[in-house]
Amino acid sequence: MIFAEVSALDAACTVIADQSVTGFVRAAIKIRTAHRTFKECEKILKGKENWSSCSSREDFASGVTFGLGAFDIVISFFPSKFVKLLEFAGFSGDRVAGTDYLMQAESMRNGFMHPWTSVLLSIYYGFLEYFYGECFCLHSFLVFFSFTFPFH
Repeated sequence: MIFAEVSALDAACTVIADQSVTGFVRAAIKIRTAHRTFKECEKILKGKENWSSCSSREDFASGVTFGLGAFDIVISFFPSKFVKLLEFAGFSGDRVAGTDYLMQAESMRNGFMHPWTSVLLSIYYGFLEYFYGECFCLHSFLVFFSFTFPFH
């Protein structure tokens, strides 16, 4: 999982640092590697039964679900022609699946990626859904925050 996260961050840095065509191709390869690694981690998560502790499993699960959810959310906002090309390359741009992954990661309160998941979901429900014309914006935002910050 650490390799997948580092590959994704390395790809983002490559795009920022080298804005040429070769830099874009290198970043695309790194992003594809990161996505495949997250998918492999998901298989490990589903298949492994003996964990050293409950917290290590929860940390791993929150990282994997955050990574897959973030990929799906980000890809779903690309133009449809570009999404079809990315789906051909093995990515999925399913916004509903992405939010489901992120809600799973957010429900793991003691998981390592819980704060980042809350930030990403806040950005998604607070800004992106509004600007992209989703009709459930306010309702889903309030539901998310009522679960994240209960009033008791």
